[in-house]
Amino acid sequence: MSEPAASHQWLDVLHVSNLPRNASQAQVLELFSRHGMVDSVMLFPDRKSHFSKCIGWIYMDNGEAAIGTLDKTEFDGCQIQVQFMGLLFKNEA
Repeated sequence: MSEPAASHQWLDVLHVSNLPRNASQAQVLELFSRHGMVDSVMLFPDRKSHFSKCIGWIYMDNGEAAIGTLDKTEFDGCQIQVQFMGLLFKNEA
């Protein structure tokens, strides 16, 4: 019996800063999903206050389109900055 072919893909890893403190993963996912397929969103809370550190990582296809459109734009009253961090190889069996 043959095994199903594994799915391999490269994801762009984007760093987004100056997010609003109250931004949720769902809101950030919705914003970036307008510009490509988003695999996941990671937002970083402060360990003591549990408020957002206003930064996150976005793992997505076609990050270049998101950077070109969203960098230095307003999101919920804050001017966000979006930068390319690197590539992540995702191997799904």
